Amino acid sequence: MNLEDLEKQDILVEDIQEIENLQRMYGYFFDSQQAQNVVDLFSDNAESAGIESHGYSWAGKGSGASIGITSAAKGSPCHRG
Repeated sequence: MNLEDLEKQDILVEDIQEIENLQRMYGYFFDSQQAQNVVDLFSDNAESAGIESHGYSWAGKGSGASIGITSAAKGSPCHRG
């Protein structure tokens, strides 16, 4: 294995570690119902995301962003901006 191959392997390992860290952060924020922190994990270029089975939907990112959280008891949405 030459130096170039080792550098590629090192970059791959670092990428995998970053993805695993992101997955852990997402799980923690989701489980602790920190909806804004879940949204903050998405790309600034993302337009929307939804986890309808858990009552979350999200539109946009930035000053006009909104998070919708559906009340499980009543089934009615409540939006936070």
